[in-house]
Amino acid sequence: MKHPVQHPVPTLSALSSALALLSGPAVVMGGPDDGPPSFTATVLPQLDPTHDPDILTYTTPSAINASGLIVGNLSTDLGFRWSSDAGGQLLQPIFPGATDAVWAAGINDAGSICGAYLPAGSFTALPFLLNPDRSVTHLPTLVTDLPCGASDLNESGLIVGSCETAPGGMFGGPSTAVYWLDGSVVEIGGLGGSADTAIAVNSRGVVAGFGNSSGSGPLQPFRWSQETGVEALPQFVAGVPSTPSDINDAGTIVGRGGKSLFENRPVYWDADGAIHELPTVEENPIDVDVLGINNHGVMVGHEIPQSTWEIEARLWWDGQAYRLQDLVVDLEPGVSLLRAVDINDEGQIAVEASRVVDGAVQFFTILLTPEPDEKANLITFVETFENGSNEGNWSFGMPNIEVIPREGGNPGPWLHIPCGAGPGNCLEFWYPMPSTTPMGDENLFTGNYLKRGVTSVGIDLVTHFYSSPGNDGPGHDEFHWNVAVILISDSGNPTDNSDNWGAYYVGEMHAPKVGEGWKSFDFEIPSGASDLPPGWVWNTGQPNAPADPSWSELMENVSMLMYSYLDPTLPATVQPWDVGLDNPRITYSDTKACGTGDLDCDGVVDVFDLLILLENWGTCSSPRDCPADLNGDEQVDVFDLLILLEKWG
Repeated sequence: MKHPVQHPVPTLSALSSALALLSGPAVVMGGPDDGPPSFTATVLPQLDPTHDPDILTYTTPSAINASGLIVGNLSTDLGFRWSSDAGGQLLQPIFPGATDAVWAAGINDAGSICGAYLPAGSFTALPFLLNPDRSVTHLPTLVTDLPCGASDLNESGLIVGSCETAPGGMFGGPSTAVYWLDGSVVEIGGLGGSADTAIAVNSRGVVAGFGNSSGSGPLQPFRWSQETGVEALPQFVAGVPSTPSDINDAGTIVGRGGKSLFENRPVYWDADGAIHELPTVEENPIDVDVLGINNHGVMVGHEIPQSTWEIEARLWWDGQAYRLQDLVVDLEPGVSLLRAVDINDEGQIAVEASRVVDGAVQFFTILLTPEPDEKANLITFVETFENGSNEGNWSFGMPNIEVIPREGGNPGPWLHIPCGAGPGNCLEFWYPMPSTTPMGDENLFTGNYLKRGVTSVGIDLVTHFYSSPGNDGPGHDEFHWNVAVILISDSGNPTDNSDNWGAYYVGEMHAPKVGEGWKSFDFEIPSGASDLPPGWVWNTGQPNAPADPSWSELMENVSMLMYSYLDPTLPATVQPWDVGLDNPRITYSDTKACGTGDLDCDGVVDVFDLLILLENWGTCSSPRDCPADLNGDEQVDVFDLLILLEKWG
């Protein structure tokens, strides 16, 4: 989300005094249950227009957009924008004619920037819109020669802020909340006092603001939309100032709630307008403020603990408050994260930081980027055998007696080898070895594990009957056979079994005993390992199997996935079994995280994706990295083209 002005236009007294209250902690709601991510830090280089080595530039961010583009301001009242590709740029040279100061307040995902500038020789700040093509749109004021400032804007071009309505003294005159649209300024109003301002706007045109009901009354939050008009929101403590900072598309507003005139708490207002207190890292901190929220409900801000009296950046995630400094993996020694001012939907955070340089404290901006969550894009496919399905062609090797009952599985349908009236109708084998069949018939459970980023496989097994000489079967305590997983490669020749080879891993769980019911077995598959992983054993007993097997080669051509009731190299006698399997599963990376066919990850499948596919036409030069190979057959051809066209739009 965009973020309000942190260093407001000096001539706007109401905006300035109100925003002076806005400098506090942050909290995170929502998010995964396994805690917040770790972050890497990118230090934005200081912009020093003075070229004076004795002057340390104070740089602080104001907002960040979805692309990670940050805007902010220098202590010299010069706005800047920064991107990873273009670096840092001062905004002042972009303005036609001389200007004494430019303040950047908000930025939308298209890259448009809003704020205020001070014409050369003037004391009246004027609002502006800086377009992505670097052209400047000068926004009108409510009253000629009285200042205005823009605070935020959305993707529809709706800009919000504040304008003075009458001349004032040294600290300016009364102000009212406004919005600009299509070059016109419209008064929103507020709560009827003299210090109303619109501070943030979401994509639906809902505005968060604050003001007072009388000239000297405490600041109180409000929200506005064209449909509802101005709605007053509750204060944290009646009669004590409460001020919002940001709003997301769900209508959640974040900010600070005054507990007393000298103590603030982190709060949010839900879509119904009710106010809620957020947790803090330290009990009873001096000051806390939530400054930004994204569309996932993750919040950022700052806190001043009583134990240190030093401002610290905060993150609120899944209803808990975190010290943001503890979540950064590569922070340079001596760097302190002070205020997290904004967060985008990618989880990137714009942070004001400090460090000591040559004995003096220097303030600068850091971009925090969450480290990739290895689990975030994992997909688990489970074959439930519903409606007679059998992806993988799972079998115990006795297709003439295998059935899929509708009940009795784990739960529901399952693949069963029933004994019926006697041993003659049972699975007659050494031990059960359920597998995908036949060789060469690639399915979701076989193929290129390396390319798909397979991480694990699993299966549920049950034993209803077993008979063996010596009565040492799975119905007895002495039965200690452990289930194993087996991966087999046919060397690209599915009809020739003499060159088959693979590897197996014996798990730690015993096979299910008679009467024990269903048991679940899961095995990690380190498909990206460079060598045979620990615990795995080569199975290269066939005469034409490779003499020097490679784990990577096996991962690139898994022709069959099997399970075994015991170590597959151990001898056993033929005996009857009544067994079953359910929920064979495989977990792999979502290599099409941008959406199938969306090869440039711009959210739409169009001609640009088609061009990428055509550029990669033919055999994949790198089978491990061939995004245009949409069906995973290591060829970019008409079948991939048909998939792309099916996803068009």
